[in-house]
Amino acid sequence: MFEFAEDSDKSEIWQALNIMQNFFCAYCERKLIGENCHIEHLTPQHILKGLRGRSIYEWDNLFGSCDHPDHCGRYKDDQVTDYDATNLIRPDTEDPARYLAFLPNGHINIKDNLDDNSIIKGRETIRVLNLESTRLVNLRQKKISEFQMRLYELQELIECSNGEEDGEFIREQTQSLQHDIVVSEYYLAVSQNTLI
Repeated sequence: MFEFAEDSDKSEIWQALNIMQNFFCAYCERKLIGENCHIEHLTPQHILKGLRGRSIYEWDNLFGSCDHPDHCGRYKDDQVTDYDATNLIRPDTEDPARYLAFLPNGHINIKDNLDDNSIIKGRETIRVLNLESTRLVNLRQKKISEFQMRLYELQELIECSNGEEDGEFIREQTQSLQHDIVVSEYYLAVSQNTLI
C-alpha cells in the first residue's frame, strides 16, 4: 500500500498509528500483530493522485488496518469499487458508537433515529469494509460472550458478598473488568453488550 515510502518512513508512520489506535485495527478493532497489518488509505491512492494538491501520504487519510482479505482495508481495496470515501465513518474523527449498534450475537445494526446521511455512513461502512463478515461476527460474539460471563460471575459475587468485608475485593474485580473491556479487542461491541 505504501509503495513509495522508505522503510524508515513506514516505521515512523506505524509508531504514530499505534499510539493513535492503541495497536488495534481502525475498522474492526482487532489487535494488530506483526506483519498481519498494513497502512491503509481511507480515500484510495488512485483517487488522491488524481486530485490536484493532494498527496497520498496525507496524515488524515492514513490508518492502521488488519490485513485480512475478507474485511477491513484489504477487502475495501480489493473487492469494492463502488463507494465514496466521504460516506464512510472516519475512525479518527467520528465515533462509530453514534452510528452502529453491536448485538450480543456479534452482528451489527444501524442505530435507530439517525438522519439520512448518518444511515448512509453506517450502512456504507459496514458494506465497504465487510464488517458483517462471518469471521468478524464470530470473533465479536466470542469476545462479547467472554466478557458477559465475567460480568455474570461478578454479579454473582456481589449477590453473595458479606457487605463491607468483600467490598474492596468487589471494587478491585469491577475495576479489573472495566479495564479489560477498555483494552479489549472489539471494544465497541463488548462495551455495548457488557454494562457495568
